[in-house]
Amino acid sequence: MTESDWLKLLRVLHIGSFTLLIGGEAFSYFLLRPALRRIPPPQAAVIEQRVGNLSFYLFGACLVLLFVSGILRIYLVYDGLGILGDIAFYQSRYGRAITIMYSFWFLAFLTTVFLGFYLRPRVLRRLRPEANPGAAELGALRATRDRAALWIYRVRLAILIMAVAAAVGGAVASLGGLF
Repeated sequence: MTESDWLKLLRVLHIGSFTLLIGGEAFSYFLLRPALRRIPPPQAAVIEQRVGNLSFYLFGACLVLLFVSGILRIYLVYDGLGILGDIAFYQSRYGRAITIMYSFWFLAFLTTVFLGFYLRPRVLRRLRPEANPGAAELGALRATRDRAALWIYRVRLAILIMAVAAAVGGAVASLGGLF
């Protein structure tokens, strides 16, 4: 394969990963969230656990693929990664757009790690599907679930916004850069 073929393949991988990330986050926030509110808490907990596990792995893989494909594209275009250490690169229009894209990618990555390793385990530990609480415990359990779910959805919305901002940076970079 030629270098041009590799660049095309990496671009397809980059855009495909981004599309899967944005589409999945939009599905999770705008379609799944309202549907789970209409389901009783024990069943919603099972669905949240299964869908949450799959989406965490899928979105994490998309973020890793975005990073790797982006770095490899820079490596191929600039014959190495030395350009990333050059201040003149960041002063160019293209460099500023790439900086915006990678900054928002990094924030989305940190937020995904926070969601996957801090928020979700706390919610799932409190909402075991096999738990059989009494009436008083069920009310407290539901309130805890609602508070935790609200934070999860806020974080998901933040990830979606950051991913779209990174995409804007990438689109502007492909058009030659930013101001």
